[in-house]
Amino acid sequence: RGIDALFIVTPGTEDRALLTLQTAEAAKEAGVKFILAVSVPTVEHKNTILGSMYHEIETELPRLGIPYSFLRLPKFLDSNLSNKNSIKNESIVYSSVDPNRASSSVALEDVGKVAAIILTNYTQHINATYTLISDHFTNNDLVKAFTFALGREIK
Repeated sequence: RGIDALFIVTPGTEDRALLTLQTAEAAKEAGVKFILAVSVPTVEHKNTILGSMYHEIETELPRLGIPYSFLRLPKFLDSNLSNKNSIKNESIVYSSVDPNRASSSVALEDVGKVAAIILTNYTQHINATYTLISDHFTNNDLVKAFTFALGREIK
């Protein structure tokens, strides 16, 4: 109670839609005036696991009647830090993604800044959807950037 705006960071579980919507319902009961919820840019791909889950969230949350916004986020740039040890010790980046397939990402710091702007001025963002993405790049591009930044070959 006493909270005007709520940021729901959807959990990384298979029941994320259920948990997100239950949180939104509880927020409504508590008198929250605005909800900002995380979604994904591929929400229209309802035949995919993530697409179907986030489509449910983006379809059902507005039906609660609370003003809202969605913040659609791709993979996090910061996740590349999971390669820190293999880069340091083996000069290699491990990934299950095709090294030539371009994709975009977003830095967590940027997500925080955008969320803060929306939440502190939520009346200007009612029922809006924002997609945050970087320029597209491949894992090969990422490896080249690490090679340049570190001054040694990374594979």
